[in-house]
Amino acid sequence: MDGLVAKAKCGDRAAFGVLVRECQPMVLRTVFRLVRHEDDAMDLTQDAFVRAYERLDSFQGTSSFGTWVCRIAINLALNHLRAQRPQADVDVARVAAPAPLSSESRERTVMERLDRAIAGLPPRQRLTVLLRVRDGKTHEEIASLLGCAVGTSKAAFHGAVANLRKALADLVPLMEEDDEAHLP
Repeated sequence: MDGLVAKAKCGDRAAFGVLVRECQPMVLRTVFRLVRHEDDAMDLTQDAFVRAYERLDSFQGTSSFGTWVCRIAINLALNHLRAQRPQADVDVARVAAPAPLSSESRERTVMERLDRAIAGLPPRQRLTVLLRVRDGKTHEEIASLLGCAVGTSKAAFHGAVANLRKALADLVPLMEEDDEAHLP
């Protein structure tokens, strides 16, 4: 990929196009996890690549090109969310659970509640949890993507876990009930 970056820096638009095609899925997925709206995610991803192209000379290669563009996209997405803050804030502790009857519906309810609770986390915590748990990224990789210190990534993750525990505290009896149903 370094060769493509060098060509793109020299004005080769086709090389930049290849970089976009290779990195766009990761960038789009990351932005979507933050903004949770497909059209906004696509617009922000496109804006990130436009900015990357305009600032290609400032890319120093201390991280991969994909990480650099992803960091640009994350910053754009966070700014987008800040601009919409009154609409975007969700109180994670207010996510309510319906009372399921069967083991299967209990499991579905738990997963739905978890998804809603994750969606209600502050943007940086939500992204940290998703990158760590769903994508298996290390705190070092997350810190690089978010442009922060490793300790900040760890703190965001632990804060997210604490918020999720609080939001989902009422599920513990529900899960224990399900476990008891399987005991001999």
